[in-house]
Amino acid sequence: YFFFSSRRRHTRFLPVSWARRCVQETDLKLVKVTYEWAQQRDFVEICDLTEVQEGSIVRTIHRLDSLLRDLKNAARIIGNSAIAEKAEQSLELIKRDIVFAASLYLEDLSLIHI
Repeated sequence: YFFFSSRRRHTRFLPVSWARRCVQETDLKLVKVTYEWAQQRDFVEICDLTEVQEGSIVRTIHRLDSLLRDLKNAARIIGNSAIAEKAEQSLELIKRDIVFAASLYLEDLSLIHI
């Protein structure tokens, strides 16, 4: 069994088979794309790295943003400022350009780097 603890301070156990299945089903094809986005590559360039549709790339980066915000908050709660700082730095790297535009119907075309 795989051990984890929930917020309610109850100890829970999950079957190892469940944990293995989660790892096996994890789709890692957008890891390189999100890494390159964090390395400040243009959106057009990262789209050329995969066959995945642009909307899926945007959604993945938004999910990463949400995960990093949760990680930063959790790190602050437990008093780990080093992890909180790294999460904040990562957020600053990914939160930019058209991926985080308020609308895809932009009036300011300078936000698009072609």
